[in-house]
Amino acid sequence: MSGENRLNKVLLEANKIEDLKAAYPNYFDDVQLFNTNLQYITRGLVAQEYTLPPRQTYPPLTKEPQDM
Repeated sequence: MSGENRLNKVLLEANKIEDLKAAYPNYFDDVQLFNTNLQYITRGLVAQEYTLPPRQTYPPLTKEPQDM
């Protein structure tokens, strides 16, 4: 399948757009930074590097032994 254009469609639900931005920052920040960098580059300015904000991590869930 190399060379084929493949699209992924995703349906998300949230009460506020801010919730979506917090859950999926790369879907919003990448596009905004891309547009900003494109404007900078076309004007001869230096583009900004993108970094994701640190995300909270959680320890893996431990499985309790099943009661036979």
